[in-house]
Amino acid sequence: MKENNNPLVDKKVEDLLKPRYKVIADYPDSEYNVGEIICNMITVQNSEWFDQYPHIFKKLEWWEERKESEMPDYVSFSYEGKTTIDKIVKWGMEYKFGFTDVINRRGCSLNCWNTGYGYQPATEQEYLNQKQ
Repeated sequence: MKENNNPLVDKKVEDLLKPRYKVIADYPDSEYNVGEIICNMITVQNSEWFDQYPHIFKKLEWWEERKESEMPDYVSFSYEGKTTIDKIVKWGMEYKFGFTDVINRRGCSLNCWNTGYGYQPATEQEYLNQKQ
């Protein structure tokens, strides 16, 4: 079995899960432009501040407003205490769909679950570990 000890892989998953906000409205003396995505300076403390203004800042799901190149190669899904990890062979970002089998059109839809549920980014090592 291939062992993956690359810390950059885990870092990518960690980065995907960092909170991000999209500016959806202007406000007086704003330092942000409407449509801008704020991500690099979000901490737990100022995340709470952004959450107070949902009419100005939309909290994004980890997969929203991302390019295909930014998406993970693996996703996990937990349901009724069981977690499965799928390898994504192609992302269809216009439909928010990760293909696990393009020919048979099988995969996972990121839009079909409410916030807090659904698919999460995973690593190759987690995928390999489930195969044991």
